[in-house]
Amino acid sequence: NKFISVAIYFMEMLLIKLVLRNKLIKKAMNSCKEGTIAGGVLGAGIGLATAKGKNKFWAVPAGGAAGALIGCQIDGG
Repeated sequence: NKFISVAIYFMEMLLIKLVLRNKLIKKAMNSCKEGTIAGGVLGAGIGLATAKGKNKFWAVPAGGAAGALIGCQIDGG
């Protein structure tokens, strides 16, 4: 009976280790580089197209930053 409980304990620890390793691998493979670039370009373009006059000075970088954040989230980051 004690042998079975020890065996179950080690099997649980192995399972936990495998699950944690799988989560780390998935997290390492989850890159949002492409979404960040595409979102930044798209956001900067929208900022350029919608801003008028001197507002383009801050609208383009702000649109690029917001687009980069949104693009990363859409891409899975």
